[in-house]
Amino acid sequence: MKNPGFSVVEVIIIVLLIALLAWAVFPLLSTTYSSWETADRRAEVIEAGRVAMTQLTRETKKAWDIQFCSEPEFIDYYPQWATQSTPSIYRFASAEYEIQYGATPGAFASDALAYPVDSFSYLTYARRPALTGISRPRRVNAFRFNFAVSDERRVLPDSLDPMYFRSMSHMRHSREGYYISKELASTTQYYLFDRSDGDDFCIMVYNDRITPPPPALATQEVELNWVPGGLITLDLSYFSGGDYFATCCGVSAAECDIGPSNFTRVIVRLNDGSEIMLVEDDNVDVNN
Repeated sequence: MKNPGFSVVEVIIIVLLIALLAWAVFPLLSTTYSSWETADRRAEVIEAGRVAMTQLTRETKKAWDIQFCSEPEFIDYYPQWATQSTPSIYRFASAEYEIQYGATPGAFASDALAYPVDSFSYLTYARRPALTGISRPRRVNAFRFNFAVSDERRVLPDSLDPMYFRSMSHMRHSREGYYISKELASTTQYYLFDRSDGDDFCIMVYNDRITPPPPALATQEVELNWVPGGLITLDLSYFSGGDYFATCCGVSAAECDIGPSNFTRVIVRLNDGSEIMLVEDDNVDVNN
């Protein structure tokens, strides 16, 4: 009786068949793995970019004011009105290839918002559609952010590395109005205006559309109607340091005497020949 088993020829044939099958299947497996690795890495890069872009757009959109926006690698903004004396800061550190976030210069978070970032830029817009690239923070109404995030693992193909991100952020808060006080402006507020000891009250007007300094024929005035003091009209002066209009009325002037009542009607008029600001406010408590 002959012993069962495989001959050498049969073993060689089986090995060859397995090798041929592996050779045929391997490219498919390699392509599948490469596609999965590329998709997985692409998702990681997109997530890193989206985190930074989402925070940039969200924070600047709800910001109460912009403090500095003339340097292409910095954005300084105030997240809330009159709550802190230093702004929050976004910075693109080109040497570290990352977008950083901090509260004061040099005090940035240890973890980058996005890394590695090849480039970062933003364009500022004013409320007038034709005005872009605005460097005066009081005029900025919207941002367009652009940056590119690289794949440091070099998994993504050249056509996908770096990946580019773009987003628009339109500020929600209107920076148009006035502030009137019988006392010095609060030191916690960003915009302070000087008031001499001889003044009975001061009023400050801020606007992100009117272009200063105004033309000669433009109107810059505030009308106050004391109850029962009467009607007075004061010319507003422009203060370039804080980008606002302001005026004060001396206590020695009879028309500035508020009298027994603290309530008044305020009308603010600003006109630069192209844009007009008109604010009418009744029953204003000067003490508040």
